[in-house]
Amino acid sequence: MGQAVYSGLATFSLLILIALIVGLFKPGLVLPSAFGKPSIAKVAGTYFGILVLLALAMSAVEPAEVTQRRIAEQKRRAADDAQSAAYSKEVAAKLESDKAEKVRLGDASSATVMARQFVEKRLKSPATAKFSEESAVLHESVWFVKGAVDSQNSFGAMLRLIYLCRVRHAEGDTWILVVPCEIASQ
Repeated sequence: MGQAVYSGLATFSLLILIALIVGLFKPGLVLPSAFGKPSIAKVAGTYFGILVLLALAMSAVEPAEVTQRRIAEQKRRAADDAQSAAYSKEVAAKLESDKAEKVRLGDASSATVMARQFVEKRLKSPATAKFSEESAVLHESVWFVKGAVDSQNSFGAMLRLIYLCRVRHAEGDTWILVVPCEIASQ
């Protein structure tokens, strides 16, 4: 309850007390004489009842500034809720878009696996190939995959080769070699 309500209640209580005292000594001033000469109990009971009813009514009344603050808080919460919902929808749309983009472009690990397959086709002994130092970077829908491969040559000697492949995801499990893989010995 605001300060104004307490102040009003105190003032009202003081007025009731004065009326009670006046009613005891001058009954005709406070209660109409049609009720007869009031006893102290009647006057006190009447004014006490009025005091209780008015106190209850005043306690139910909310000061204007409290009402305004409550309404402003409700509006702020509603705006926050709406903003949160909009942000959640935006994040969900972004995640869905990212997922669709990933499906369209493929991912780094798939691009690396496909580059390995294209490199193995060019090796003399693909069964002996051991790949290492691999990295994949996406640039304008093309995956640039580079790495090293240790493999036997036609004489059985192990060679380290460095390779760079440019691959693009077509759809499903299909990948396209954009240009032939560049393979050089180290």
